[in-house]
Amino acid sequence: DLRNEADNLKRVGVAMERAGLMPKKLVVPQPVEALTTRKTLVMDHLQGTTFEKVSRNCLEQMRKAKGLKDDKSLKVEGIQGAAEAGAAASDGGHGDASSSHADKHNPLFHGPSKLIRTIGRKTHIVEGKVVESFTKVQQLLIGLTKAREIMGDYQRIVHTMELVAQAEGYQILLDGCVNVDPHPGNIICMDDGRVGLIDFGQCAFLSKQDRRKLAKIFVAI
Repeated sequence: DLRNEADNLKRVGVAMERAGLMPKKLVVPQPVEALTTRKTLVMDHLQGTTFEKVSRNCLEQMRKAKGLKDDKSLKVEGIQGAAEAGAAASDGGHGDASSSHADKHNPLFHGPSKLIRTIGRKTHIVEGKVVESFTKVQQLLIGLTKAREIMGDYQRIVHTMELVAQAEGYQILLDGCVNVDPHPGNIICMDDGRVGLIDFGQCAFLSKQDRRKLAKIFVAI
């Protein structure tokens, strides 16, 4: 009965408002009650891309930037992995992608003065090689653009995961109505920067006693 899911959407929506997440940071689509029946659920439309697609795209861009042939070769460890991928992108996909390389050659992590010095070092501008030097500058700027895209996607992934963790934590510890199917396809990275949560057909309902027990487990861990 899809009316049960509609009730779940309304309850979680109220909970997210109490948590201070909805509507500014996070959105739970609300049902259109006049059009919702046992077999039909009509709710708000969330414009955006699934978290699954955003994360896969970021991983693919990192893989290409590092010059790796398959995803198994890509080992990303937090912000360092993104920094290395960004450094590789700004270097045209060539060269060492070590942490020292990221620190020295990734202009994203330097101020403007260092950025200019980096461009100067990479272009090797000398008299009589204006065309060659211009081409090198152009290639570097293209790499910088790609590096910024990778970092932007990575930061969006981190932001989304933080909001989902807050939402799930509130559901588990305070409200008691918990979405037990929050896979990446049910998380929307919305075009306006907010995070959308969909598909509340599978929910668990935790009693106050259950929530206290879970809280003790989390504290112990």
